[in-house]
Amino acid sequence: QKVKELEKRGYHGWRRVRGDGNCFYRAFGFGLLEQIVTAPIQQQRAWASSLQTKLQTLTFQDDDESDAHKQLVYKLSRLAAGSGWQEPLGTTRHEMMPLSLLFASFSGVGGTLLDLALVRALR
Repeated sequence: QKVKELEKRGYHGWRRVRGDGNCFYRAFGFGLLEQIVTAPIQQQRAWASSLQTKLQTLTFQDDDESDAHKQLVYKLSRLAAGSGWQEPLGTTRHEMMPLSLLFASFSGVGGTLLDLALVRALR
């Protein structure tokens, strides 16, 4: 019943978010990155540049946290330069599906570190 009501309101899907106490920051962060990645290129560059500028001022004492944060800032710098979220694997930027690349980068061990970097930066 609730799903049908949400569909009537224009919702076409949802993303599960781990309920570990950081769910608000994670949901907000993914929503923000999703908006940036799917925006028209000029808007994408402006938003990514603005977020990159804000996040690059943060520092972390732990080496793993610092490395993951640098990776997040690097990915934003790629978007700000109009290059896409990650290095292309033999395809052009227009052949890649931006949301698929975005979500794939947050899976696995490296993705967990990137996920936590996003959460830490937004807290």
